[in-house]
Amino acid sequence: MAVTESDIQAFTNFLRREAADGRADVTIPQIAAKWATSRETAEVVDAVNEGQAEFAAGGGRPAADVIADIRRDLTASMAR
Repeated sequence: MAVTESDIQAFTNFLRREAADGRADVTIPQIAAKWATSRETAEVVDAVNEGQAEFAAGGGRPAADVIADIRRDLTASMAR
């Protein structure tokens, strides 16, 4: 994935906030890992919020139907 100007700005801001906390024992790679984790967490939260909004708007499928489809697909793939 290409790094965008927005990514650089977001990381720089995150780095500044982390440095402002005054923790001298934290390295840049540790901060970068923390930043990556926070971005992944934000993506998951966004996906959950989108799913809830879709469900509230009448979208989605009953869990029993989804589980039945998964079982069918797994059974078919095991039979190959």
